[in-house]
Amino acid sequence: MENFLVALKAAILGIVQGITEFLPISSSGHLIIIGELVKLSENRAFMSAFDAIIHLGSILAVIIVFWKKIFPFGQDSEHFKKTMNMWLMVLVGVIPIVIIGLSVEKKLSGHLRDPLIVAAALIFYGVIMIAIEKFRKSEVKISDVSMLPIKFALIIGLAQCLALVPGTSRSGITIISGLLLGLSRVAAMEFSFFMAIPAITGAAMLKIVKILKGGMELGSTEILALAVGFVITFAVSLGVIKVFMNYISKKSFAPFGYYRIALGLVIIALSVFGFQFSDAMD
Repeated sequence: MENFLVALKAAILGIVQGITEFLPISSSGHLIIIGELVKLSENRAFMSAFDAIIHLGSILAVIIVFWKKIFPFGQDSEHFKKTMNMWLMVLVGVIPIVIIGLSVEKKLSGHLRDPLIVAAALIFYGVIMIAIEKFRKSEVKISDVSMLPIKFALIIGLAQCLALVPGTSRSGITIISGLLLGLSRVAAMEFSFFMAIPAITGAAMLKIVKILKGGMELGSTEILALAVGFVITFAVSLGVIKVFMNYISKKSFAPFGYYRIALGLVIIALSVFGFQFSDAMD
């Protein structure tokens, strides 16, 4: 019975992670609520490991869905050139989060997990997202991520650093900055996905290495939770990415903006009525 409950809780968290990681709605904004209802473990080291593992499940889904676009070999020379240029822009975009993230994340993490800060970030960027879709000129300057100028990649990378504030959403802020720079919705979304590969993988691996150095021991129950979380996150992420890319090629991001505002208001209301939130996983 215990193993079943652990697997169920891991599956629920995996579903939340799989749905929210790449949609511009903030995984932390959801997990501060779900985390209070689904307490997988009180062991912080284990939860950190669980967080890292399920993030890797999301990234594996990205790699599989976009394999033909991100793998430079096996096709013609034009594809190789475009793919390598895309990866160069991805690396440029990741540099700011590596430098800034490593230097300030620990300082920020202890001060910005207040539910009201998360709610404010959800609402603020939700309004921005709606405004962009309503007032942005229809002209699209860049419809292919391989054609992204290096300065645009750097700007989007700098904007990604704002996601260090829980509730901002890494995918949300990169998409918003991409749209403001003239990327098409699909190109903005794809570049957000591609930047996630090194950014999230690197962060997860650093976390895992730190945990291993700490000598954390895993029992059968913990291994079960990690396995279920990884598999469920991967499967859900796979479906969400495919559905979302199809959706966004035809429709706008505005509904996600309204959803963010609604979620932010829910968090504020719960806080006002005394609901006690747990720390959220990012």
